[in-house]
Amino acid sequence: MKREILISYVKNIIYQDIVPRHHIRNSEVLERLFYYLISNITGILNYTQLAKTFEVSDKTIKEYIGYFEDVFMLKKIDKFHTKEKVQIKSSKKIFSLDNGLLQISIKHSKNSGILLENLTYIFLNQQYKKINYYREKYEIDFICQDDSFSGYRLIQVSYDISHEKTRKREINSFKYFDLGKANKKQIITLDTNEIINDIEVKSFDQLIWAK
Repeated sequence: MKREILISYVKNIIYQDIVPRHHIRNSEVLERLFYYLISNITGILNYTQLAKTFEVSDKTIKEYIGYFEDVFMLKKIDKFHTKEKVQIKSSKKIFSLDNGLLQISIKHSKNSGILLENLTYIFLNQQYKKINYYREKYEIDFICQDDSFSGYRLIQVSYDISHEKTRKREINSFKYFDLGKANKKQIITLDTNEIINDIEVKSFDQLIWAK
């Protein structure tokens, strides 16, 4: 019943808000694109591949994603770079502004790590003016900036770091991102709280209370 309510909610926004407002003729593609994106949430957007998949132009894909952002269903973030122009042209990551929507994805994903990462983004999006990600040899899930902190807040999200391999991977990620500023490093987990050298490990509920 809850899933049916969410599906109805999505259809109402798409067909009663987005479609008439933007005079979209191919509404089926718009709906299919939404379900595809929500099924690949926290992933990197590839406009060219999406255009081929849905047999529309890159421009149309970008416009449709923009419409989802306008109604606060989805949000994309840029890859971090010190130059603003490079950031604007960078590959984007996509997030949902409602974790409930992940339950109606095509894959109907129960990936706890994805759910936690998206939930963390929702919280951070309410706290920070600017959020990026970084991905080269290693990945930083979120790089947050605002006027209250002179450096960067670097955040990794890992549902469980009890396994040594996972723990080492998350810790090592911070070593590959250093701009010489006073960076605050955090790993957000489901239920672990500890300090590892200069890295603060926080459970998600502690992250909220510490805001």
